[in-house]
Amino acid sequence: MSNVSVAGRRFWKRASHDFLRPHELKRIKTNRLPFFKRNDFVLSEDEYKDFEQWRYFPGDRVMITTGEKKGTVTKVVSYINSSNSLILEDGPTYRTILPKQFWQPGTTSYVNEIPEGVKPQDLKLVAKVHDEATGKDKDVIVHKFEFLGKHFNKEWQTWLPTRVVKDKGEVLYLPWPAPESPLERTGASGEDANSERSYYVDSVVHNQIPKDALKDIRNPYSKYKRGTFEQRHLNKFTAPDMPLSETKKAYLSELEAKKALGHKKLTPEVKDFIGGRVKKFVESQKKDLNIQ
Repeated sequence: MSNVSVAGRRFWKRASHDFLRPHELKRIKTNRLPFFKRNDFVLSEDEYKDFEQWRYFPGDRVMITTGEKKGTVTKVVSYINSSNSLILEDGPTYRTILPKQFWQPGTTSYVNEIPEGVKPQDLKLVAKVHDEATGKDKDVIVHKFEFLGKHFNKEWQTWLPTRVVKDKGEVLYLPWPAPESPLERTGASGEDANSERSYYVDSVVHNQIPKDALKDIRNPYSKYKRGTFEQRHLNKFTAPDMPLSETKKAYLSELEAKKALGHKKLTPEVKDFIGGRVKKFVESQKKDLNIQ
């Protein structure tokens, strides 16, 4: 930039800053057509990829430091990767239009309150510390913590960065929140629900389910549905006949003709003829072997 004038250098210096001042941004938002607020989006390459960038984990207790909910202690629920923000249990919300396919049970209006994402920079970690004076645990706001290496977390069965707080030469470790038990999750039932009976049959003869409602319960096109066999089913499971050659057909017709004749009984003349031939053969064998 040696060939750039003083005014040019001033221009290049200003180009690195936001060209719209905060009051200009506010004027643009207030003077244009009405719109519904939404979470800000970031580019895919700018999305947070690791825990060091998120800094907080679902289940962490945090305190909000900005906005209407400033000073509220709540808990992290989930991440919003598209805006690098976190959803809090009792965090800020905003009104927006919600399509009907996303309505929850009890929703009656298209305009609903939606949780607003909070940036990790606007949160402070809340940790429990044992107070030796009172013998009870108390909440402490952690203003600054850092990551020191990684360790294998047995509860999550993965490698997690180690969060620490350095205070007067002492290093305090901040544990990650433990995963929720399956029975503590939303929608989970207790063990006693398995043996609880919720349906009773009032009649053995009459079906309690209306006949018109059976089509909604049972799938009439299910391949496991038991029904009656029709001719189309028999045709499907019956193998077709293989075509025969003319020689094979003549041979089979000859066999059928022989079967139609049946077995004939031997006449006395035939029996005498067979007996004479057998006797003649036996005598010739004796003569060859010199048997008396």
